[in-house]
Amino acid sequence: MLASSFFQEVYTRGTPPHSQSTLEYSTLATDSPPTGPQALREALIELVTHELADGARLPSERELATTYGVNRLTVRRAIDALVTEGLVRRRQGAGSFVSRASRSRSLITSSFTGEARARGLQPGNAQVSISTVSADARMSTFLEVPPGTELRTIMRLRTIARAPIAIDQTWIRRDLVEDLTSLDRDASLLETLLSRYELPIDQIDETVSASVLDRRSAQMLRTLAMMPALLVAKTMRSHDGTPIAYCETLLRGDRYKYHNTITRKGN
Repeated sequence: MLASSFFQEVYTRGTPPHSQSTLEYSTLATDSPPTGPQALREALIELVTHELADGARLPSERELATTYGVNRLTVRRAIDALVTEGLVRRRQGAGSFVSRASRSRSLITSSFTGEARARGLQPGNAQVSISTVSADARMSTFLEVPPGTELRTIMRLRTIARAPIAIDQTWIRRDLVEDLTSLDRDASLLETLLSRYELPIDQIDETVSASVLDRRSAQMLRTLAMMPALLVAKTMRSHDGTPIAYCETLLRGDRYKYHNTITRKGN
């Protein structure tokens, strides 16, 4: 399990009134901020993800260096890291500006890869590992198989433009994908299951819950522990409701959001 959650909401999708929800996080300010490189990084992340609007100018390097008791080189490196993560952009002679790389996606389920490509983005996998495990009580329940059933588990670090944005783990009965021992870093797992293995995936049940990043997940996603996250759980099923695969995706809450449009059916 990638992360534990305190609550979950199941979305039932039919023919999609218009509705949109956005997660907002409140912050606490202090009169005397802590100093040092780590405090600087935490403050910059807080600024660009919660306090400043998209396109707003960051304080100057001199101001940040004075406030957090570091030299300007340390400030420059901290901002460079945020540029690499897609949270900040530099303008020659003008300074550094917030550039949130938030990605929106529909709750009408499609693959991470397909959605990214449809938006002109560059999806990928920085890491891929495939192993065989025995179904524990939890996976036995999700996949409706006896405990001990052999499963393939696929762990991926999902990226957009080479920047990590999500940790994804999928479990599937081994007998359905017996020869699945590797996966191309640019490949879509869903497309692979549908085309290469011709698995009859006709519906996907999706659950979204609030979570936070533990230390290991935060390191993989190049951010801070205890940052807000979204945990998306999917059960892929055949037309008769039989589970084929179960997937959990842990997404950076500062880089991803859900948008859902619901259209009322005619009377």
